[in-house]
Amino acid sequence: MGQSDRLCKNCCYWQRTVAEDIQEGTSQETLGICRLIPPAVLESGTRWPMTKESDWCGEFDHLGPDAANEF
Repeated sequence: MGQSDRLCKNCCYWQRTVAEDIQEGTSQETLGICRLIPPAVLESGTRWPMTKESDWCGEFDHLGPDAANEF
């Protein structure tokens, strides 16, 4: 598996989400939340880490064929 395959969009911990653009004129790249670690607790509630589908990290775990049935 190459580095280009180890992207958030291919990780079993990543969940696509709908999010508003933070700044006007930004690219329309798909965003999602990473569910590998617990969300941060803030005064306004909790927040999962938000990532782009093209981001990556060292905790990648491939989205297998059974992953869709786990949730």
